[in-house]
Parts: sequence; C-alpha cells; structure tokens
Amino acid sequence: MRVHIAAALLLAIVGCQPAPTPSRDVAYCEELFAIHERYLLPRGFDGNDRRDPRADLAVDLCRRGRTQEGIPILEDRLRRARWPLPER
Repeated sequence: MRVHIAAALLLAIVGCQPAPTPSRDVAYCEELFAIHERYLLPRGFDGNDRRDPRADLAVDLCRRGRTQEGIPILEDRLRRARWPLPER
C-alpha cells in the first residue's frame, strides 16, 4: 500500500513540473520573425499586411524545433532588406 501511495505522489510531483523554457534559438527565431512582421511585411493595396509564406514557414519550423532550418530563412529575409540582425 505504501508503495502505491509513494508512486502516486511521485507521479503527481513529476506531472506538476513547469513547462521547459524555449531554447535560445527558438527565442532568437521569434525575435527575427517579430522584426520581419513589424517592419518588413509588405502592405497590400488595401492597406492590410500581406503574408510572407517563406517567413511563415521559417517560424513554423522554429516552433517545431527545427531552428537550424528556420533561422537562416529569416536572417536572409532581414539581410536582403538591409535590416540589422539582433544580437544572438
């Protein structure tokens, strides 16, 4: 009986752990995407923002843990616009 109680308490403690913080690469990727969205996203004729499918793909890759694929896309987008990259 004591083993069952101890196991249940252990599972409860493990289940209450805080979510892991995002890696630095994911945070960097999100920062690149935010800069792109705020300053470089083109506007349509109606004044609304148009989407950049490559940038959307890049941030999606980063959010899925594939930062080595997503970050270069966003860095390239910012470099082509001659926008300075943030500190990494």
